[in-house]
Amino acid sequence: MAKTEKKPSFEESISQLEDILGRMSGEEVGLDESIELYAKAAQLIRDCSVQLDEAQKRVEEIGMQIEQIGDYDDI
Repeated sequence: MAKTEKKPSFEESISQLEDILGRMSGEEVGLDESIELYAKAAQLIRDCSVQLDEAQKRVEEIGMQIEQIGDYDDI
């Protein structure tokens, strides 16, 4: 049975992106490692984008629920 890898939280992903940026801008990093870091950063950015989209949907759903409660107050 394959292990499912847990995605990092949004905050963990941002922290990892900051670490990658620091490594790429402050250290002598070889071409192969730069490409690996770039690929990792791209995946983290995609993950953050998905998490932000999901959070926005949840906030919108909560807003709709609040509006529905307000509609019931008028009855």
